[in-house]
Amino acid sequence: DWSSDVCSSDLFRMYADGLNTEQIAKKLSLSTNTIDRHRSDIQSKLDLHSITEMILFWINNNLK
Repeated sequence: DWSSDVCSSDLFRMYADGLNTEQIAKKLSLSTNTIDRHRSDIQSKLDLHSITEMILFWINNNLK
């Protein structure tokens, strides 16, 4: 289960900090496929359609 490795807010924060999927995967010692799957799960749950929308959601909801 990925939640034991990284929580949603960590993933949001890393994207908001400008890291790309490959950089996040390397930092967390996970595969890019794992990061992509988790990002996709988050986007589906929140009805977000891009990483840009994820970052805006992060900023607009003061999740810093």
